[in-house]
Amino acid sequence: MHPVLSRSFKKLAAKTTWEVLSSLTQNKKLIGVLTTQYGDYGLPPKQSSFGIHALVTQHYLNGAGYPVGESEQIALSIIPTIQKTGREVFVRAVGVRLVGGKEVRAATIISNVGIKNTYLKLLKQGNPIADDHASSVSHFGMYIGFKETFKNFQI
Repeated sequence: MHPVLSRSFKKLAAKTTWEVLSSLTQNKKLIGVLTTQYGDYGLPPKQSSFGIHALVTQHYLNGAGYPVGESEQIALSIIPTIQKTGREVFVRAVGVRLVGGKEVRAATIISNVGIKNTYLKLLKQGNPIADDHASSVSHFGMYIGFKETFKNFQI
């Protein structure tokens, strides 16, 4: 049987990450260190499934890849491709009004400040749907596959 489908895994997956780790140690700093990747699965230790935490942690045991110059380099390398299609990319904008005061109108705006802030702070008219949603760590995750090896990227 696959380990993920085993009874012991299901038993631990039904517990929160906090429950399992605090049963092993009372050292809160150690628990903090052991749960630093909780942002990957979007819930803090007292709310997350230990099973998901264990799977994410196991994923990192053999290391992880990070772009040279931090994650900003991914965006910087994609921007020329977006611009070749006639689109524009703006950063450090407040809604669709840029820091310099210029207003940019577009059919589609991608907001990364959460549903509540988008409706309540960036749009002229609020939306009742925003009142029904608490702030959260993540609403959307994107996984990108590349055909090249990491060594071949010119960043």
